[in-house]
Amino acid sequence: MLCLLNTVSCCECVKTQIVKITLLLQIEVDEKLKKESKGLARDVFTLLYTTMIHDSHKHVGILEFLRDRLIQNRKPSKTN
Repeated sequence: MLCLLNTVSCCECVKTQIVKITLLLQIEVDEKLKKESKGLARDVFTLLYTTMIHDSHKHVGILEFLRDRLIQNRKPSKTN
């Protein structure tokens, strides 16, 4: 079974979207923790959460890049 975009299986598309949504939710949690941690232990936690947020954004970007590459490189479907 092909995805609506004719790139990968629907299952793989769903898995990718679940990972992306999970990362976006984690970013929200990390941003909240970052705000709450200001002033604790010389702001080391703020730095930690800032780094985690940055990494999560990077992972979302990688997923979007891979999705776009799959779309660009898809082979034309055979209709014969």
